[in-house]
Amino acid sequence: MPSSPPAPFMAHGGDDDEDIEDEAEIQDDDLDEMDEMAEDEVDLFREGFEQDYRAKEDDGYEGIDIDDEGEFGDMDLAERRKLEAQLNRRDREVARRQRIPAAFLPGEDDEGDIDLSAQPRRRRHHYDEDPDEDMDADIMDEELSLEALHDVKAASLTEWVSQPFVQRTIKREFKAFLTEYTDEHGSSVYGNRIRTLGEINAESLEVSYEHLSTSKAILAYFLANAPAEMLKLFDEVAMDVVLLHYPDYERIHAEIHVRIFDLPVHYTLRQLRQSHLNCLVRVSGVVTKRTGVFPQLKYVKFDCTKCGITLGPFQQESNVEVRISYCQACQSRGPFTLNSEKTVYRNYQKLTLQESPGTVPAGRLPRHRDVILLWDLIDKAKPGEEIEVTGVYRNNYDAQLNNRNGFPVFATILEANNVIKSHDQLAGFRMTEEDELEIRKLSRDPGIIEKIVNSMAPSIYGHTDIKTAVALSLFGGVAKVGRGSHQVRGDINVLLLGDPGTAKSQVLNEWTLEGGALVLADKGTCLIDEFDKMNDQDRTSIHEAMEQQTISISKAGIVTTLQARCGIIAAANPIGGRYNSTIPFSANVELTEPILSRFDILCVVRDTVEPEEDERLARFIVGSHSRSHPSSQPGEDSMEVENESENQETQAESQRREGQIPQELLRKYILYARDHVSPKLYNMDEDKVARLFADMRRESLATGAYPITVRHLEAIIRISEAFAKMRLSEYCKAEDIDRAIAVTVESFVGSQKVSCKKALARAFANCLWFIVAVVQPRWGPQISSSGGILPSTASLVCAMFAKTIEISFVTVFVTFIGQVLTRRAFVRKSKGMTLAEMTMRNWVIQPGFLITHSETLPYAGMTLLGVVSLIATVASTLYTTASDAMITPKLKYGGWESKTLSGYVLASYANPPFARESCQTPLRDSDPAGVDTAGRACLEVLYAGQSYRNLMSFLGDWDAINKNGTSVTVDISQRPVGTALLYDNTTLTSAWIEVEFSNATKNYEEHGRVVNNVTLAMPHPSVYDAATNPVNKILQPNDLSGVGEYAIKASVVSPALNVMCVNMAPDELAPLVYTEWPLGQVNSNDTLVPGQRIGPLDWEHYVPGPSETEWLNRTSVDDIFRWGEKYNRRPPVFQLYPADFNMVTNTTALNDAIYILTKSASVADYTLCEMRSWVSPLCSTHFNISGTTGAHMQAHCEDPEDEDSYNHVHPEVTFSVPVVDWKHIAEQWRLSMDINGGAQNNNASNARILTQFVLGEPRLDPLLPSIAEALAVYASSTIIIGGHGTPFEHYWRHDKTQLGAPGSLDRFKASIRTQEYTSGHVAEWQKAFYVVLVVVVGINVVCLAYFLGRSGLVTDFTEPQNLFALAVNSPPSEQLKGSCGGGPVKRDLVVPWRVAYASGANHYFFEEASDRPWRGKYAGQDLLSADTAYHGRQRSSYQRLSTSTSWL
Repeated sequence: MPSSPPAPFMAHGGDDDEDIEDEAEIQDDDLDEMDEMAEDEVDLFREGFEQDYRAKEDDGYEGIDIDDEGEFGDMDLAERRKLEAQLNRRDREVARRQRIPAAFLPGEDDEGDIDLSAQPRRRRHHYDEDPDEDMDADIMDEELSLEALHDVKAASLTEWVSQPFVQRTIKREFKAFLTEYTDEHGSSVYGNRIRTLGEINAESLEVSYEHLSTSKAILAYFLANAPAEMLKLFDEVAMDVVLLHYPDYERIHAEIHVRIFDLPVHYTLRQLRQSHLNCLVRVSGVVTKRTGVFPQLKYVKFDCTKCGITLGPFQQESNVEVRISYCQACQSRGPFTLNSEKTVYRNYQKLTLQESPGTVPAGRLPRHRDVILLWDLIDKAKPGEEIEVTGVYRNNYDAQLNNRNGFPVFATILEANNVIKSHDQLAGFRMTEEDELEIRKLSRDPGIIEKIVNSMAPSIYGHTDIKTAVALSLFGGVAKVGRGSHQVRGDINVLLLGDPGTAKSQVLNEWTLEGGALVLADKGTCLIDEFDKMNDQDRTSIHEAMEQQTISISKAGIVTTLQARCGIIAAANPIGGRYNSTIPFSANVELTEPILSRFDILCVVRDTVEPEEDERLARFIVGSHSRSHPSSQPGEDSMEVENESENQETQAESQRREGQIPQELLRKYILYARDHVSPKLYNMDEDKVARLFADMRRESLATGAYPITVRHLEAIIRISEAFAKMRLSEYCKAEDIDRAIAVTVESFVGSQKVSCKKALARAFANCLWFIVAVVQPRWGPQISSSGGILPSTASLVCAMFAKTIEISFVTVFVTFIGQVLTRRAFVRKSKGMTLAEMTMRNWVIQPGFLITHSETLPYAGMTLLGVVSLIATVASTLYTTASDAMITPKLKYGGWESKTLSGYVLASYANPPFARESCQTPLRDSDPAGVDTAGRACLEVLYAGQSYRNLMSFLGDWDAINKNGTSVTVDISQRPVGTALLYDNTTLTSAWIEVEFSNATKNYEEHGRVVNNVTLAMPHPSVYDAATNPVNKILQPNDLSGVGEYAIKASVVSPALNVMCVNMAPDELAPLVYTEWPLGQVNSNDTLVPGQRIGPLDWEHYVPGPSETEWLNRTSVDDIFRWGEKYNRRPPVFQLYPADFNMVTNTTALNDAIYILTKSASVADYTLCEMRSWVSPLCSTHFNISGTTGAHMQAHCEDPEDEDSYNHVHPEVTFSVPVVDWKHIAEQWRLSMDINGGAQNNNASNARILTQFVLGEPRLDPLLPSIAEALAVYASSTIIIGGHGTPFEHYWRHDKTQLGAPGSLDRFKASIRTQEYTSGHVAEWQKAFYVVLVVVVGINVVCLAYFLGRSGLVTDFTEPQNLFALAVNSPPSEQLKGSCGGGPVKRDLVVPWRVAYASGANHYFFEEASDRPWRGKYAGQDLLSADTAYHGRQRSSYQRLSTSTSWL
């Protein structure tokens, strides 16, 4: 073996082979220069140099590398020479191998003269240098400073980055960047992103190039020019940093990939050149083709088929295939097979990226590049999407390309590092927590919808209807998938049609329809101008795109369907350039009815002349131009007219600006709503929407307007969902439905021609009573006992209105019958009228006439007019009843509505001073000991009363179980729970929570002992105060004559109490009992109980305090109770062991709990119980109150379907920590209960009861409660009193722990269902009365149309006075002969009569219409001819009436 290098202080020695081969040759001149430099540094002939050569007594060699510690004897001369000979032979062998000149080696004769001048000069090596240097340090283990990285000491940047010490420096600096970079608020940017990465199990960490260049500019420079090497280092560092947050994350992902975004330079595919090869570039384009996902080799291993050994791993490059030809184990040349199991693969996919249409120069074809997607980037984009790719521009050998071109060229590819969709909702910005808080705060504004509408296109004046439609389209509805995968779109389509110069194009921002625009706008909004100018091909595609939201392509053998899930806002110009209000909407635009039916909202924009409005518009435009001038500065008057316009700006305009939302915040608000909010239709008034739809279809048919289809019904639902999204609400409220109906009706009415528009407006206004029945308005405080109209008064007013409508209906219909019959009698060729038909007016006026004169019904009731009269008779008879059933206000429950309620918060949870001050006592100011003592005494009495009531009620439930001979399950969630009282009139029902920790059998298997662990949650008591607070405007039962009701499901925390009881043997418990301590055994007193002693009165002074650094009292249950230094919680210490049926307590333990030590007579072990409290996020508080049955509150917990639970509304909150202050509340509770106080065994009754519930076996007793259950119910009064007036949230947000009255008004989410006086039916069968209301409205409309269609009213000869006058002046009738005494019967009732006129006498009279055949049983009988002596010249009015036609 070659010798080791000589020690550092030696001047020469053997050389190392590697040093000789690797070290550069030093020339003579260089050596001379180095010698001269050495001479300059050390002056051997300095002043006093002769002193160095004088003998010194203590002169000797230094002790460096001398081993004098061992015991060595003197060596004789023979042994010494023998050893030296061996060393010389070894040195010559080394010289032979290393070819060292002999002059540098000792020969056989060390004293011989050697001609050193004949030898070549030796080379200087590291150990020839200064001996003070540490030559053992390897330069390769060093790191550089950040500044030193700038000095590139290599032929290329890639080579420099490949140096190990450079790589270590880069890793160090990038790790510092990830861990130290903060935003303007001091928050760690990438710490937050890494936490988010772990929450969603992501594989990529996005890093901003802008952040990197600002913080570590040299790293950004290296990344741009040597991305392949830098990204590998970045990935390694990213994994290291992720492991700091999530130590086991490697089990989920073996690698973390750093994704770069915000690269400043943006290229087009056409601009990429040779200079960009192997650099980081950012390009954009449209994906035209995408392959499937393939596994690509990353690290390859091969098996030698001859020896079976596995070779590798070998790294697979992207452009060179790994091949091996030699086995190091068996020296064979294969063959080799790929080891598929040990080979590491990665996902691989190829895209074809083509230039975006807008970036291609005129007259050129778009270029394309292949993009390689690896790892989790696969399927990031699909064909048709416009994307932005950040990646490494590489070359790739392509044999086909070389064969085609005939000389060596390379194809180029883009290996993607990051892919961002250009229309991605979050591509433009990063949503921060501050943004979400601002958005949520903004959504709670009651006028948020008006603010959003006002913020749409703020540079455009007016046009509120258009801005509302655009806002609805931007927010959109909720897409749904029905049965059979039927998809219903959620996007809202809007069409703007109107006169030129009305800012239609400005609203659309001058977007036009291009090929692929709908596909590119997927999951967004497509704005189309000149919609009416589209060609036939686009017109065909638009049908499918606007409803199915897909584009089907069949071209060049490719048949596919592309997604076009977008809302369309289109603008079109009317035919002829101006909108013609005298013709229907469909006649104003060149669009077919199928396309028109696909638009949810139609907005007609008219350029009307209104001088005042025009003046305001002019001022707005001039001021806008002046303020937007490039040369204008804020605060300067760029134009005189600007100053004038600003001075004349109205106050309304200023208010409009104040009500706007900043555009950047508005954009985030819209995207947040689209991404996070999906409103549900809850208790929607289907009847209201259905009737509106039916009315619109009927009016559309009558007016010739554009057709109303089922799509418009779906549009109402989509619009209501969009309004709910504007409020960030999870449910559509009734007001959202009403707003949607208003928008739909306005769109429908606004698109009618002028005459129809006015008629429709009158029709909708005249049907008020029917609309009230349909809409069923909830009157709220407008009808109540405490304000507004009294319920009795409201009923009286409704009855008066109903009777008035009934009388007017009867009057109108009787007039209608008289006009119809009289006009028929005047018509010479008509059948005239009969006596039976004259009685129809009596049916309506006196419905009993049908009974007393039933013989008229067979003759008149069979005609069309008779059927209508019968229907009107029934309707008028039942109208008052129908009005009372359908319109008179009655107490009725509404649907569940999501609301934000408010309640006063006065103190933190379990605040002892606040609890004492809140206790109601008249002695607070008069107690001699002070206010605090008075509060303590009051509170202890309150605890005693409530706790014993709660415990006895709980035991009563178990007693009933035993008496009934039944049993309950051992599942804690199904066992009886405790109840309590609040304000003596509200019952509180608790719930068992965290049941997975309450399984006694499972706990026994885990800990080897009986562990009885339960947690009890109570409803939040302050919900009662919030519900009855007038600020929430909830009608109380007293407001509704003492019989009202309502229900609330509040998303608030619930105060919870945990009790964990553990059975322990006496020796295990000894470290926690003072009398078992060595000091306690001699410093204790007799308890008068055999075998038991007690400590002195000051025994607690001997217990280690919080300042003690030692953690004593170790027990076998430390990990169960979480005691010790590891948990920073000290165990309790008791004064003595309790006797059977007794309990002792400890509330002085330095932690967050109180402890109760019990002894059951039936169990050999002692039982130690720990009690703690916190506020649980796992529940919601249900509150129901009734004026007749009282109030009830319940904790509804751990229900995954409960959308009102606190952790559902606040998913970021999953647990709470115990509240330390609660133990002080519990201390007073313990004193009030007299649970022995830890001082003596006094055989208290409560202790005797509770100790008998100790579990002796690791299971719950089906006939008895456990001690943990009983203690939890017993102490539940502490969390009720401690939770009163405390926050509804899981944390305390104020500086002080107690606030002055009335406190802070805090908000919380809730679902509420109230009883209010409501117009509408109560029972389902009462819906039949809708028919009565519809009939009355319908007949009124028919009568009105009949009256309007006639020139005027004629004398009604069916009225008694007119009929009598006419009969007296008429000749006798042979047909009615004999009917004067008994009245007309049977055949007499069907004799037809007409009204004739005698001009000579100038009077009217009856004549028989004998020229008309009779109908019925008397058909065919002969009639006598009427006397015509009075016929003569007729007046013009009679001639007009007699020659007209009759249709009834």
